[in-house]
Amino acid sequence: MSALARFEEFVEDLLEGSFSQLLRSPVQPVEIAKRLERAMEMGQRAGAGKVLVPTRYTVFLHPDDFAAFSPARSALERELARFLVDQAHERGFSLLTRPRVSLEARPGIRRHKVQVQAEFAESAEEDTAELDLTPAQVREKLPQARLLYRDPAGRPCEVLLDRPEVTLGRARDNDVILDDPRVSRHHARIVLRYGQFVLQDLGSTYGTQVNGEPVHDCLLRPGDCLSLGGVELYYQEY
Repeated sequence: MSALARFEEFVEDLLEGSFSQLLRSPVQPVEIAKRLERAMEMGQRAGAGKVLVPTRYTVFLHPDDFAAFSPARSALERELARFLVDQAHERGFSLLTRPRVSLEARPGIRRHKVQVQAEFAESAEEDTAELDLTPAQVREKLPQARLLYRDPAGRPCEVLLDRPEVTLGRARDNDVILDDPRVSRHHARIVLRYGQFVLQDLGSTYGTQVNGEPVHDCLLRPGDCLSLGGVELYYQEY
């Protein structure tokens, strides 16, 4: 599933919940996402053999249009930032830190129009700040997430993702030991990337899937079903 399709799913869930008033807004969240994607493309620059893209995005709206989004502002900003991480991952762009999106009202903007300002961090120190964190600071930035699954006897198990890297496999030196012959000794790992967890297959024999799709490197979303050689685990954030 593409980054835009995942964002559209989020918007559908939002509209079915307590923010149905967004349906009446002439500016739709998907339009904002597309403008952000365009701003990311336009702002790319080469650096150290990578294609770097901006990490700070401000979305300017007419005050009346902004008011329609105000009740859902925090959720939208958070999900739009996730959308940009997905986009960078799909396009092979590099982010020096997790993107930040801010929705702002600006009287000079015409109604029903969207204006996006994309910037790199003002200084190298700011841009690399999240790359030089102490272990305690890293834990503070971890999403509150867990894996749910059943052991071979059918007993429910829960593993908290409380560190930047968690390994999964049949071998005893893994963080999550899955005692099943379909699981490789070192099957996969979950790593922190830009403040979100990513599942990576480690060259397993029977492969790794997310929601039925084979993956090698996949950004995890709440509710995802992970399958390691057929052994299912569920990713949740809380």
